[in-house]
Order: sequence, then C-alpha cells, then structure tokens
Amino acid sequence: MGKPTQPRERAVERLTARLLRRGSPRFQMTLFLAVTGLAGFLTSALLHAAGLSSMAIRYPVAVGVAYLVFLLLLSSFVAYHRARRRQGPVGSCGPDLYYWHFGPAALVDSPVVAKSPAAAPGQGNPGGGFNLGGGDGDGIAVVVVVVLICVAVGAAIFASALLLVEAPVLLAEILVDGVLVLGLARRMDPTRSPHWVSGALRRSILPLVVVAFCFAAVGFALEYVVPGATTMGEALHMARPR
Repeated sequence: MGKPTQPRERAVERLTARLLRRGSPRFQMTLFLAVTGLAGFLTSALLHAAGLSSMAIRYPVAVGVAYLVFLLLLSSFVAYHRARRRQGPVGSCGPDLYYWHFGPAALVDSPVVAKSPAAAPGQGNPGGGFNLGGGDGDGIAVVVVVVLICVAVGAAIFASALLLVEAPVLLAEILVDGVLVLGLARRMDPTRSPHWVSGALRRSILPLVVVAFCFAAVGFALEYVVPGATTMGEALHMARPR
C-alpha cells in the first residue's frame, strides 16, 4: 500500500481542486508572467543604458532580476490573502476567500477528496567572430541571427508554459504554506513547517535555469556571429545584406 496522504498534501489537493473550479489560477499566473517579462526587459534596457553592452552577461542578469520580481509578486499574493483571512471570519466564501471553508479542522482532519486535474555598434564584421563573407554569406548570417533569437523567445515561451501548467498546484501550495498552515505547523507536523518560498522555488527553478542558460548562450552566440552588436535588434540589423 502507498504512503498515507499527509495533512498538508490533502490540503494542497483540496485547494487545487477548488482553484480550478472557482478561481482563475492560470489567468493570475499569466498576469504575474507578463509583469515578470516586462521587468526582465526593462532591466536589460537599463543595464544597456548604463554601459553593460555584453548580451552574454546582461541577459542572464536580467532573467535573474525578473525572477526576483516573480517571487515578489507571489509574496504579494500570499500577503494579500493573509490580510483577507484576518479581516474575514472563518467560513466565509467570498471571491477572495475561496479557501476559507477548509478552516483549521478541515485542514488537519478532513478525508481525501478526489484530485482535480551597450558599447556603440560596430560597422559590419571587422574581423574575428563568425565571418560568413559577402554575398550569400550575408543571407546566412541573417538566418543564423533569426534562429538564435527564436531560440531565446522559444525558451521564454517554454518556461511560461511550464509555469502555467503548474499554476493551480503552485498557487495552492503557497497558499497552504503561507496562509492556512500559519499558526498550525506544530499541529500538522512538529518536525517540518515548510515556508511557502520553498514550494515556489521547487516548482519554478527549472524554468529559471532553462531561460537563463538559453539567453546567456544566445547572447554569446550573437556576439560571436555579429561582433559589435549589443542587442538582438542590432544583431539582426547588422547582419542584413548591404
């Protein structure tokens, strides 16, 4: 027989099911990801304006800052629901308190319910780097640059898709750990009281690593193919045949 379901896991399952029925976890995650992407873009632009011209360095740094913004958004999400819980009585089921009906007793004792599914741009190719020559070589350079840009965009889309798939469980888990378990850790498990950040990191660290690695590799490759380029736009413009 399998290991009995622990109280915390039961609470996550129940809340995930309720989020899918009555909440909008994937829409909320879409908003978080939109703000996260904007933060990464603005960070890269500010670093470029400050003189950090290397895409291989600037892009992963921007991804890291964007991830911190993502965690800050999740922190605000948890803080909001903590405040709502303090304001409303246990048992209320308003749109912002969709998990309230569980309460401390349900969290610990309820049976398992069914699971629910920057330097100035260079001029041309001044030696070194990926020299494709003239004529047809210029066309090949454009294709290479376009492919590299598509790899970076594809990595961002892939990471976003992973987080959207995980959104119901991720949000349910951080609500259980950050709101419902607050003050009940001893009663649930004397040896462990996980912080909500640990669940968020566990479910989002892989997309972060994938995006950071891809953007660093693409930045390095673009600098090699089009020496002097400091942005993807510059690389595409400089690679065009003249």
